[in-house]
Amino acid sequence: MFENQEKCGLTLYYDYINIFEKLNSKQLKDLIFAMFDYDLNGIIHKLDEVTDMAFTLIKQRIDADNEY
Repeated sequence: MFENQEKCGLTLYYDYINIFEKLNSKQLKDLIFAMFDYDLNGIIHKLDEVTDMAFTLIKQRIDADNEY
């Protein structure tokens, strides 16, 4: 699952809490795994509509962070 051994972490921002609070437990779990898999391996998971919307917002920040 973790192909990119050069990365050591993923930043979770406090403003994500507003997104996380709107998800149920399964959606939150799916979102977190999707965030890690995208950041590590560039893989975009198939998610339900609500979780996908949350991921799309967070993905923009992941991409911006990875530019540095």
